[in-house]
Amino acid sequence: MRSRSAEPDAPLADDVEYTGVDLSDLVLDGSLAGGRVWRGRRFVDCTFHDADMRGLATEQCSFDGCRFRGTDLGDSAHRGSAFPLGILQGEVSADSDKMMIVILLQNPK
Repeated sequence: MRSRSAEPDAPLADDVEYTGVDLSDLVLDGSLAGGRVWRGRRFVDCTFHDADMRGLATEQCSFDGCRFRGTDLGDSAHRGSAFPLGILQGEVSADSDKMMIVILLQNPK
């Protein structure tokens, strides 16, 4: 997995780890988002304040310690993705009828 930190200089890509990146005001239809379907992306201590992430589909993504304030996650679906230690602040929009999170449990060996 490749790793990037600070401000992204290219559109977000699948199978990349991002650390400490400020993605506030991100718009999925914008060029920086890298599409509406994200696979294998890992975000560590990133900020998504006021991001428009409506319609996002994630597969095997992780948002570890990320901050979401005023983020719109409506109509989004998350399969095998995790939001450990994430911080939701203020108004985070995720209409319960339109956001689906599928949790996959693994048996420890």
